[in-house]
Amino acid sequence: MAEEITFKIPEKINIKKYLPVLLILIPIILCATLRLYSQEIPQTDVWAKSTVDNYYKQGIAQEILKGYPNLPMEQVTKIVEEQYKTYYTANKVTIDQQVTQYSTQFKQVFKDENGYTYMGDIDPYDFLRKAENYIDHGYTGDIIVNGTMWDMHMLAPNGIKIANDPHSIVLAYMYKIMHIFNSRITPMQAATYFPILFSCLCLIPIFFIGRRLGGYGTVGNLCGFFSAMTLAVNTALFMRTTWSHADTDIWNIFFPVYIIWLFFLSLDTKDIKTKIFMNIGTGLLIGIFSLLWSGWFYVFYLIVGGIIAYVLYLYIMKIRQEIKSYLISTISFVTSSFIFVSLFTSPTVLKQALWEVPFSVLNIKDAAHANLWPNVYTTVAELNGSTIASIISMVGGSLFFYGSILGIILLGFKEKRKYIYEAVFLGLWFVILLYASLTGVRFSMMLAPSIALGIGVLISLTYEKILTILDEGTLKKVLSIIMILLCCLIFLPQMGGDIAIAKNDVPMINDAWVSVLTKIKIESQPDAIVNSWWDFGHHFKYFADRAVTFDGATQNTPMAHWIGRTLLTSDENEARSILRMLDCGSNDAFNLLNEQIKDTQKTIKMLKKEILMSKNSARVYLQENGINDVDTILVKTHCNPPENYLITSDDMISKGAVWAHFGSWDFNKADVWMNDKNLPQTQALANIKEHMGVNDSDAKNIYYQMKSLTNENDANAFISPWPGYAGRMNCAIKDNETINCNGIIINRITKEVDIQGKKPNSIVYIENGIFNVKQFENGVGTSLILQYDPLAINYVLTACSPEIATSMFTRLYFFDGIGLNNFKKFTEAQQPTGGMIYVWTVNW
Repeated sequence: MAEEITFKIPEKINIKKYLPVLLILIPIILCATLRLYSQEIPQTDVWAKSTVDNYYKQGIAQEILKGYPNLPMEQVTKIVEEQYKTYYTANKVTIDQQVTQYSTQFKQVFKDENGYTYMGDIDPYDFLRKAENYIDHGYTGDIIVNGTMWDMHMLAPNGIKIANDPHSIVLAYMYKIMHIFNSRITPMQAATYFPILFSCLCLIPIFFIGRRLGGYGTVGNLCGFFSAMTLAVNTALFMRTTWSHADTDIWNIFFPVYIIWLFFLSLDTKDIKTKIFMNIGTGLLIGIFSLLWSGWFYVFYLIVGGIIAYVLYLYIMKIRQEIKSYLISTISFVTSSFIFVSLFTSPTVLKQALWEVPFSVLNIKDAAHANLWPNVYTTVAELNGSTIASIISMVGGSLFFYGSILGIILLGFKEKRKYIYEAVFLGLWFVILLYASLTGVRFSMMLAPSIALGIGVLISLTYEKILTILDEGTLKKVLSIIMILLCCLIFLPQMGGDIAIAKNDVPMINDAWVSVLTKIKIESQPDAIVNSWWDFGHHFKYFADRAVTFDGATQNTPMAHWIGRTLLTSDENEARSILRMLDCGSNDAFNLLNEQIKDTQKTIKMLKKEILMSKNSARVYLQENGINDVDTILVKTHCNPPENYLITSDDMISKGAVWAHFGSWDFNKADVWMNDKNLPQTQALANIKEHMGVNDSDAKNIYYQMKSLTNENDANAFISPWPGYAGRMNCAIKDNETINCNGIIINRITKEVDIQGKKPNSIVYIENGIFNVKQFENGVGTSLILQYDPLAINYVLTACSPEIATSMFTRLYFFDGIGLNNFKKFTEAQQPTGGMIYVWTVNW
């Protein structure tokens, strides 16, 4: 007879022992669940429902108008809505099935051949490419030459020297580990879980820091729980760490919270050896952090600054017995940090972080660099300044923002000021990152930990105060539970906002992009170069596997001017010549010339003339101007260039003001702003006359205009305009000769235009296969792009700045390259949103 198996259930489970584990698991599960929501692209359900609903509503509207053609549209719309409600109720199952089918079709265009959803952002594709390099050959670069690692996909054709990228290595190891359990998983799919994993890991130290600030016990557990909950749902952090956004942002939370947790633990340790050992560990984390982000030093300064402020407090308050302990922590922390940063990066990086980088950040939004080239960072959205109101909104609203401030203040008075250092530290953390957030909106996510801990402290202190007021008994327990539940409700609006963000998180990459880039990869030579504006450069490198002129990692380079000029110019020979120069040697030609001329304005002027000439004429021109080593320069401007693929896509329409701004960059005005604004008037006027070749009167106008500028934004507009495209309008054909485009009347035969009695500067159009421009006198400052849509048998009108109406981009994107000789269409594709992608080859 088999022995009977019995299970013994413990009479009593020690819930308190496992309560911290349970309390940390709740925010972790919530954190992962919210971030995973975008994985199946829920926005496609919205698109599908809208598509199906509109189909039936249009059918109903047509039937109504057949019987009542003169019925006002407002009334038609009302009747349609009422009838569709009835129709939907009767046919709910069929309609819902159609919605599901359409949603599935929409989803498919955002999935790869394995059925995995594409990563949603841009920068992660750069890290993914490097991670796949590491998986393939053990380092993140493309090649190693004489012991130096190179990324040959960047700054074509030269490439760029790089070191192993630790973030990409983390992604590579995530894939290797996950591949053990799922042999079908791809490096891209593995990388999509990176932000979720490390967001959840951030909650562990936040919980335990909060638990410590709450004094451990029940109050400490509550402080830790609500701190972790606040961090899990923080909107500013959430929007940068949803599924598939495998960027480096989370490191800016991950390392600081672990560093601060370990440092706080060292403060609690009485044993000197243990304290020193733990501070060495803190310095080690600082060293690793310095590998992953150049702004690592802010945590270092934060800890040291907090200690200095607290030691001064102890000295003033004559509580000097604690000073020795804090000095030991400071010395061991600073020493180990210096050592590990120097070992992991270099002593130079340490020196720069201590003396140069913190101050250089103040110049990140300057209109121009000291060398007069444009500063592209002025147009990077995440580096734009913010306001207190927008920051409050991003961190969860006034309750979280001001509640955290109150919590930090109250912490300083808790238990006879036992936590004064922690309060000073959190206060500095909050203020420093609030200032950073005001200068660059991307830094608002870094406020999340201090906000989280402040809220945790506030709720736990409130709970503790209520307990001291209430009598013992059942009422006390009931009210405690009610209070905790009410506190949990404050997270519902945050969770709703996070779900809305995840719902609208649609991948930027789709099958249309993949198809055109894959075609380049298959049909081009390995040394082919892809040109376009920088935003999607990482996509081009990954899917086309070809080098690019510049990308999101090299955006702030002279290539912004050259590519901007290529898109802006009306002269296709100039566009072709610029691309040839870039494909021959990037910006090397300028650098070589400027080594001899040593004047940016003169060098640019000479180079722009030289590239338009034949090779022999260019040689003569350079020699006549006293340039040495002419052949070395000609190799960089008149080589036999590799294949070139120029991409124009619909997203570049809205970015027109940006690339046209940099393309029309006036180096003379940049010089006036950077070098003459603080000079005495006489000297400044002399410089303006010399560099700009103007008379006394014009020099004075330029000088006074420059002196009236009050900030870098105004300086940007002074140096270069912001010409761009406005909205597109569908036109209505009135008769055989006239069309009405939203109140703009155009004669189809003569192309005369009437804008409520006024004229545009010009109108551009195609007629008989020829690109035409019709100019008008006394225009309103706007030009018009008139296109004929043969499918709709109608016209479309686009308003734009006059400077951009005849640009290469206008001709390539809006007019299919008609009339151009040096640019041939390679392929095209339509995106799910309807926008087009055109790829052009250059006829060298």
